[in-house]
Amino acid sequence: MEPLQPNDPRQLAQFKVLARLGQGGMGEVFLGASPGGRPVAIKLIHRELADDPGFRARFQREVEIAQTVSGVFTAPVLRADTEAERPWLATSFLPGLSLEEAVRSYGPLPPPSVRALAVGLAEAVRSIHRAGVVHRDLKPANVLLAPDGPRVIDFGIARAADSAAITQSGEVIGSPGYMAPEHIARGAAEPASDVFSLGAVLVFAVTGTGPFGDGPVHQILHRTIHEPPRLDAVPDPVLRDLAAACLVKDPAERPGPEQVTARLADSATMELHGTRWLPHQVVAGIGARVTEPVPPPLPVPRRRRIPRRVLLAGGAVTGVAAFLVVDDMRDRPATPPGPVRWMARLPGRGVWRERDLVIAEGVLLVAGGTTFAAVDPRAGRVLWSVPDVVTDTVERLPLSSGRLFLLFRDGRLGAYDIATGREAWSRALGAGASRPSAVVAGGVVCAPAVRENALMAFDARTGRPRWTRGPLSGHAPVASGRMVCHLPSGDRLEGIDATTGRRTWAADLPQPVSVPLQKAGDLILAVTGTPQAPPNRVLAFTAADGRQRWETDLAAPISGDGMLSLADDTTIYMVWSAGVLHALDRRTGRRRWTYPLGTVRTSVDPPPVIVTPGRLFANTRTGLLVAVDASNGRGLWQQRLHPDSRGGPVLADGLLHIGDRGLSSFDPATGRLVRRIGADHRSRPIHAENLYASGGTLYHATSAGEILAIPSRS
Repeated sequence: MEPLQPNDPRQLAQFKVLARLGQGGMGEVFLGASPGGRPVAIKLIHRELADDPGFRARFQREVEIAQTVSGVFTAPVLRADTEAERPWLATSFLPGLSLEEAVRSYGPLPPPSVRALAVGLAEAVRSIHRAGVVHRDLKPANVLLAPDGPRVIDFGIARAADSAAITQSGEVIGSPGYMAPEHIARGAAEPASDVFSLGAVLVFAVTGTGPFGDGPVHQILHRTIHEPPRLDAVPDPVLRDLAAACLVKDPAERPGPEQVTARLADSATMELHGTRWLPHQVVAGIGARVTEPVPPPLPVPRRRRIPRRVLLAGGAVTGVAAFLVVDDMRDRPATPPGPVRWMARLPGRGVWRERDLVIAEGVLLVAGGTTFAAVDPRAGRVLWSVPDVVTDTVERLPLSSGRLFLLFRDGRLGAYDIATGREAWSRALGAGASRPSAVVAGGVVCAPAVRENALMAFDARTGRPRWTRGPLSGHAPVASGRMVCHLPSGDRLEGIDATTGRRTWAADLPQPVSVPLQKAGDLILAVTGTPQAPPNRVLAFTAADGRQRWETDLAAPISGDGMLSLADDTTIYMVWSAGVLHALDRRTGRRRWTYPLGTVRTSVDPPPVIVTPGRLFANTRTGLLVAVDASNGRGLWQQRLHPDSRGGPVLADGLLHIGDRGLSSFDPATGRLVRRIGADHRSRPIHAENLYASGGTLYHATSAGEILAIPSRS
């Protein structure tokens, strides 16, 4: 939303014009208000189109029929003036994000969300067709994700299904990549053409790219007519089959909107009338758009005569300056950061470890050095702090019912209220307690007690001892549901009911485990073998009953102690300090692909990786940030970082941010550097391992124990 420009209208009929919403091929879009205060979206047609009598005739016909369209998933036309100097139409204003904005900013939607979206779009298309209208330009930008559900918008270029006779020769209205072949070749759009566009929109929603790729317009149009759609990246077989059916070249063979809904009757079970079907980051983006204030209009400037020679000189200087700024973006040295929202100084020693910040229960929790602290993420005020802790990372931080559980240097386990920092209880585990290895499951918090050589469990609310089970093998336990999985010896894995302490299953391993247990959804992963004792294997067990699901031999050796495992709906991604990224099928364990990151083999820590729908991003620890296609392991792009950059990137507000002796922000789709700010206010470097993103803000913990809050976009 932008302020009104001096030449913009302030009133159109009974509607007061408040702000600019955007601009398209047909006209400008404004936010308006009815006399009763109802918000409306007003499309004002471009002057060059308004001067075309043929366009006016078509536009009048389209508006008349569009006013008959109704449906839960469309934005109805409220009023129009086709005889005005510049014709306009007003529709209900629906604050939210377009599908294009949501995917570009937060990544592709997960398959369950896209299946739900498909049901809503099919219903919208059916409502449009019932009125005798063909939309002709169904694309991600015309799908709005609103607080009350998805909507199809912009009937400004919808054409009546029976009005092909008034189409001018050679005129094609639509968007490359989403237009049907018959629309491109003959300029003839029919109801089946909207179904083709629907299939293309679903592919974009779940992969981030249209089914005919990117590139010059003529290449996209040629692929649409002559090549099959690219559906290999669609992760969900239901959506893949549906998209293939919608994208058939012959319009007669495509399903109708009713058949699209029928295909998804058993798959799309989410409630569409709201936002619960969407990922939480998209919901937050919609909320931010809803609460966006209306900017005041720009003042009309006083006219002032400027000599022609000054105008010419100014134009030349401006052109050169603009070129220099763009050219300088990548190579110029880091500059001091822009507006820092706040800075907080933490008590105790500094923050050193990776993944040291997280927001939980509305509070920014910071671990590092010997102090654990809580900070108000909005104002930067330190709420409370606890000294002498050994819990120096927030990875898998044990939380339960507004409490967190910390381990201390004197061998205690303490329970703290997150909001106030008040200690609820503490229990002695004995000197030498493992760090940081407490887990919460079934209302019980468990931690290894070295002195007792046992895993001890306490009631998370009262601290009352619940059970003790040993011996210990030196590896930390992992919680899944009500089950605590641990290793009493290096080659034996047990599942313990957290509530009762009863061992419910046990599994003997072919070799001792070599790295900590990993959790991937309902699976517990045990990695066995060493470089000196091949083969190196990953074994997957169901946490609930200990059933072995699969076993996979790894081609690459395991080196060092560090390992990171991440998982999405279909794939488990694993990487060791040796630097080979493995993608394993989550159901069978079959290795789908490997990607060599080329990391420093002497490091004991794995290269940091983050997984987003369809893509992975990794800091290789050799001064490179790489993007990898999650479906096939193909490298997409890479960017050079400072050699000291060690931590992983974070995704926020549609940008990929990483600390590399400064803060670099990249376009995740192309790898283009969008923003570069330098060291913090005291010229200390910004390191990626102490970077966390939430709600449009990047939180950075310096090695000196300070927290900076930086806007994720300038």
